[in-house]
Amino acid sequence: MWAFPAIVVGAALRAVLMSYLPLAYWGSDSRSYFSFTEILLTEGELSLYDKRRYLYPIFLLPVTLLPGSPLAWLAWIQHALGLATLVPLAYLLRKTLVGWRVFIVPLTVLYAGMPILIWYEHELLAETIFFDAVVWMFAGWVAFASQMRVDRARVMWWWFFAAFAVVILTKPAGRFFWAWGRRSCWRQAPDRRRSSASSASRWPAGRGGSTPTPRRAKIPLRSAKNGSSRGPAKALTPSPIS
Repeated sequence: MWAFPAIVVGAALRAVLMSYLPLAYWGSDSRSYFSFTEILLTEGELSLYDKRRYLYPIFLLPVTLLPGSPLAWLAWIQHALGLATLVPLAYLLRKTLVGWRVFIVPLTVLYAGMPILIWYEHELLAETIFFDAVVWMFAGWVAFASQMRVDRARVMWWWFFAAFAVVILTKPAGRFFWAWGRRSCWRQAPDRRRSSASSASRWPAGRGGSTPTPRRAKIPLRSAKNGSSRGPAKALTPSPIS
Protein backbone atom coordinates (compact mmCIF):
# COMPACT_ATOMS: atom_id res chain seq x y z
CA MET A 1 0.00 0.00 0.00
CA TRP A 2 1.71 3.14 -1.24
CA ALA A 3 -0.12 5.42 1.21
CA PHE A 4 1.04 3.46 4.28
CA PRO A 5 4.20 5.54 5.01
CA ALA A 6 2.18 8.76 4.80
CA ILE A 7 -0.52 7.32 7.08
CA VAL A 8 2.12 6.39 9.68
CA VAL A 9 3.76 9.82 9.59
CA GLY A 10 0.42 11.63 9.59
CA ALA A 11 -0.93 9.56 12.48
CA ALA A 12 2.19 10.28 14.56
CA LEU A 13 1.94 14.03 13.99
CA ARG A 14 -1.76 14.09 14.80
CA ALA A 15 -1.21 12.00 17.93
CA VAL A 16 1.31 14.56 19.18
CA LEU A 17 -1.16 17.39 18.56
CA MET A 18 -3.99 15.49 20.25
CA SER A 19 -1.83 14.85 23.30
CA TYR A 20 -1.42 18.60 23.84
CA LEU A 21 -4.87 19.71 22.59
CA PRO A 22 -7.43 16.93 23.10
CA LEU A 23 -10.32 19.23 22.11
CA ALA A 24 -10.86 20.78 18.70
CA TYR A 25 -10.14 24.49 18.54
CA TRP A 26 -13.12 26.86 18.76
CA GLY A 27 -12.28 29.78 16.47
CA SER A 28 -13.97 33.01 15.55
CA ASP A 29 -15.97 31.37 12.73
CA SER A 30 -16.96 28.28 14.65
CA ARG A 31 -20.18 29.70 16.13
CA SER A 32 -21.63 30.37 12.68
CA TYR A 33 -21.22 26.66 11.86
CA PHE A 34 -22.46 25.43 15.24
CA SER A 35 -25.50 27.71 15.41
CA PHE A 36 -27.72 25.22 13.55
CA THR A 37 -27.09 22.49 16.14
CA GLU A 38 -27.33 24.90 19.06
CA ILE A 39 -30.68 26.38 18.02
CA LEU A 40 -32.14 22.98 17.13
CA LEU A 41 -31.21 21.33 20.43
CA THR A 42 -32.05 24.27 22.69
CA GLU A 43 -35.05 25.87 20.98
CA GLY A 44 -36.26 23.12 18.66
CA GLU A 45 -36.08 25.31 15.54
CA LEU A 46 -34.40 24.76 12.19
CA SER A 47 -32.20 27.72 11.33
CA LEU A 48 -29.25 27.63 8.93
CA TYR A 49 -26.86 30.55 8.81
CA ASP A 50 -27.32 32.21 5.43
CA LYS A 51 -23.58 32.70 4.83
CA ARG A 52 -22.69 29.04 5.38
CA ARG A 53 -23.30 26.01 3.24
CA TYR A 54 -25.57 23.33 4.62
CA LEU A 55 -23.50 20.18 4.92
CA TYR A 56 -21.01 21.02 7.68
CA PRO A 57 -23.56 22.56 10.11
CA ILE A 58 -25.77 19.48 9.65
CA PHE A 59 -22.71 17.23 10.08
CA LEU A 60 -22.11 18.75 13.51
CA LEU A 61 -25.52 17.64 14.77
CA PRO A 62 -24.81 13.86 15.04
CA VAL A 63 -21.34 14.66 16.39
CA THR A 64 -22.93 16.70 19.18
CA LEU A 65 -25.32 13.86 20.04
CA LEU A 66 -22.43 11.50 20.80
CA PRO A 67 -21.61 10.98 24.49
CA GLY A 68 -18.91 13.27 25.77
CA SER A 69 -17.57 16.55 24.48
CA PRO A 70 -18.45 17.37 20.86
CA LEU A 71 -15.08 19.08 20.38
CA ALA A 72 -13.24 15.91 21.42
CA TRP A 73 -15.24 13.77 18.99
CA LEU A 74 -14.81 16.36 16.23
CA ALA A 75 -11.03 16.32 16.52
CA TRP A 76 -10.90 12.52 16.29
CA ILE A 77 -13.33 12.34 13.37
CA GLN A 78 -11.69 15.06 11.28
CA HIS A 79 -8.20 13.66 11.85
CA ALA A 80 -9.43 10.21 10.82
CA LEU A 81 -10.94 11.66 7.64
CA GLY A 82 -7.65 13.40 6.89
CA LEU A 83 -5.74 10.13 7.20
CA ALA A 84 -8.29 8.28 5.07
CA THR A 85 -7.87 10.90 2.34
CA LEU A 86 -4.28 9.80 1.86
CA VAL A 87 -5.51 6.62 0.15
CA PRO A 88 -7.33 8.34 -2.77
CA LEU A 89 -4.46 10.84 -2.95
CA ALA A 90 -1.98 8.00 -3.50
CA TYR A 91 -4.31 6.49 -6.12
CA LEU A 92 -4.56 9.84 -7.88
CA LEU A 93 -0.79 10.26 -8.00
CA ARG A 94 -0.31 6.72 -9.23
CA LYS A 95 -2.74 7.17 -12.10
CA THR A 96 -1.64 10.63 -13.25
CA LEU A 97 2.13 10.94 -12.73
CA VAL A 98 4.86 9.65 -14.99
CA GLY A 99 7.41 7.85 -12.81
CA TRP A 100 4.92 7.75 -9.95
CA ARG A 101 7.03 5.24 -8.00
CA VAL A 102 9.55 7.99 -7.33
CA PHE A 103 7.10 10.72 -6.30
CA ILE A 104 4.19 8.96 -4.63
CA VAL A 105 5.73 8.40 -1.19
CA PRO A 106 7.37 11.87 -0.80
CA LEU A 107 4.25 13.69 -2.00
CA THR A 108 1.84 11.77 0.20
CA VAL A 109 4.12 12.22 3.23
CA LEU A 110 4.36 15.94 2.47
CA TYR A 111 0.58 16.19 2.28
CA ALA A 112 0.13 14.20 5.49
CA GLY A 113 2.50 16.48 7.39
CA MET A 114 1.33 19.82 6.02
CA PRO A 115 0.78 22.02 9.11
CA ILE A 116 -2.14 24.02 7.73
CA LEU A 117 -4.08 20.86 6.89
CA ILE A 118 -3.43 19.32 10.29
CA TRP A 119 -4.60 22.48 12.02
CA TYR A 120 -7.76 22.70 9.90
CA GLU A 121 -8.53 19.13 10.95
CA HIS A 122 -8.22 20.23 14.58
CA GLU A 123 -10.55 23.21 14.27
CA LEU A 124 -14.31 23.52 14.01
CA LEU A 125 -14.22 24.68 10.40
CA ALA A 126 -15.56 23.32 7.11
CA GLU A 127 -12.22 23.69 5.32
CA THR A 128 -10.97 20.22 6.25
CA ILE A 129 -14.10 18.51 4.87
CA PHE A 130 -13.84 20.63 1.73
CA PHE A 131 -10.18 19.79 1.08
CA ASP A 132 -10.74 16.08 1.71
CA ALA A 133 -13.75 16.04 -0.62
CA VAL A 134 -11.75 17.70 -3.40
CA VAL A 135 -9.15 14.92 -3.25
CA TRP A 136 -11.85 12.22 -3.25
CA MET A 137 -13.58 13.96 -6.16
CA PHE A 138 -10.49 14.03 -8.38
CA ALA A 139 -9.63 10.44 -7.50
CA GLY A 140 -13.17 9.38 -8.31
CA TRP A 141 -13.06 11.13 -11.67
CA VAL A 142 -9.75 9.50 -12.60
CA ALA A 143 -11.11 6.10 -11.58
CA PHE A 144 -14.25 6.70 -13.64
CA ALA A 145 -12.40 7.92 -16.73
CA SER A 146 -9.91 5.04 -16.70
CA GLN A 147 -12.53 2.28 -16.56
CA MET A 148 -13.35 0.47 -19.79
CA ARG A 149 -16.11 -1.68 -18.35
CA VAL A 150 -19.49 0.03 -18.37
CA ASP A 151 -20.75 -1.40 -15.06
CA ARG A 152 -17.51 -0.57 -13.29
CA ALA A 153 -17.51 2.96 -14.75
CA ARG A 154 -20.97 3.61 -13.35
CA VAL A 155 -19.83 2.65 -9.84
CA MET A 156 -16.82 4.95 -10.10
CA TRP A 157 -19.02 7.75 -11.36
CA TRP A 158 -21.14 7.59 -8.20
CA TRP A 159 -17.93 7.75 -6.18
CA PHE A 160 -17.02 10.93 -8.04
CA PHE A 161 -20.53 12.39 -7.79
CA ALA A 162 -20.78 11.82 -4.02
CA ALA A 163 -17.53 13.71 -3.42
CA PHE A 164 -18.60 16.39 -5.90
CA ALA A 165 -21.85 16.91 -3.96
CA VAL A 166 -19.88 17.27 -0.71
CA VAL A 167 -17.66 19.90 -2.33
CA ILE A 168 -20.65 21.91 -3.58
CA LEU A 169 -22.57 21.68 -0.29
CA THR A 170 -19.64 22.48 2.01
CA LYS A 171 -18.07 25.74 0.80
CA PRO A 172 -19.11 28.48 -1.67
CA ALA A 173 -15.75 27.95 -3.37
CA GLY A 174 -17.14 24.67 -4.67
CA ARG A 175 -18.88 26.64 -7.41
CA PHE A 176 -15.54 26.59 -9.19
CA PHE A 177 -16.21 22.91 -10.01
CA TRP A 178 -19.86 23.41 -10.98
CA ALA A 179 -19.20 23.57 -14.72
CA TRP A 180 -17.35 20.28 -14.44
CA GLY A 181 -20.31 18.62 -12.80
CA ARG A 182 -22.70 19.82 -15.49
CA ARG A 183 -20.93 17.82 -18.15
CA SER A 184 -22.66 14.72 -19.37
CA CYS A 185 -20.07 12.47 -17.76
CA TRP A 186 -22.69 9.83 -16.99
CA ARG A 187 -23.23 9.10 -20.66
CA GLN A 188 -19.83 9.99 -22.02
CA ALA A 189 -17.71 7.00 -21.07
CA PRO A 190 -20.32 4.20 -20.83
CA ASP A 191 -21.89 4.96 -24.21
CA ARG A 192 -18.54 5.42 -25.89
CA ARG A 193 -17.20 2.21 -24.44
CA ARG A 194 -20.35 0.28 -25.26
CA SER A 195 -20.23 1.42 -28.89
CA SER A 196 -16.53 0.70 -29.19
CA ALA A 197 -16.96 -2.72 -27.63
CA SER A 198 -19.81 -3.62 -29.96
CA SER A 199 -17.88 -2.46 -33.02
CA ALA A 200 -14.78 -4.34 -31.94
CA SER A 201 -16.75 -7.56 -31.47
CA ARG A 202 -17.71 -7.56 -35.14
CA TRP A 203 -14.12 -8.29 -36.19
CA PRO A 204 -12.02 -11.35 -35.34
CA ALA A 205 -8.81 -10.92 -33.41
CA GLY A 206 -5.58 -10.56 -35.38
CA ARG A 207 -2.47 -12.67 -35.06
CA GLY A 208 -0.73 -12.58 -31.69
CA GLY A 209 -3.04 -10.06 -30.06
CA SER A 210 -6.47 -8.54 -29.80
CA THR A 211 -6.11 -6.00 -32.60
CA PRO A 212 -9.13 -6.43 -34.83
CA THR A 213 -8.44 -7.26 -38.46
CA PRO A 214 -11.18 -7.03 -41.06
CA ARG A 215 -12.26 -10.25 -42.70
CA ARG A 216 -11.85 -10.32 -46.45
CA ALA A 217 -15.18 -10.75 -48.16
CA LYS A 218 -15.60 -13.52 -50.75
CA ILE A 219 -17.53 -12.33 -53.77
CA PRO A 220 -18.50 -15.09 -56.22
CA LEU A 221 -17.79 -14.44 -59.86
CA ARG A 222 -20.80 -14.75 -62.10
CA SER A 223 -20.58 -15.86 -65.70
CA ALA A 224 -21.74 -13.40 -68.30
CA LYS A 225 -24.01 -15.96 -69.96
CA ASN A 226 -26.56 -16.96 -67.33
CA GLY A 227 -25.41 -15.09 -64.18
CA SER A 228 -24.53 -18.28 -62.27
CA SER A 229 -21.62 -18.45 -59.86
CA ARG A 230 -20.07 -21.76 -61.04
CA GLY A 231 -16.93 -20.27 -62.49
CA PRO A 232 -15.18 -17.12 -63.55
CA ALA A 233 -16.76 -14.89 -66.16
CA LYS A 234 -15.72 -15.51 -69.75
CA ALA A 235 -14.29 -12.69 -71.78
CA LEU A 236 -16.64 -11.39 -74.45
CA THR A 237 -15.22 -10.81 -77.92
CA PRO A 238 -17.09 -8.66 -80.40
CA SER A 239 -18.41 -10.54 -83.40
CA PRO A 240 -17.21 -9.35 -86.81
CA ILE A 241 -19.62 -7.21 -88.71
CA SER A 242 -20.68 -8.93 -91.90
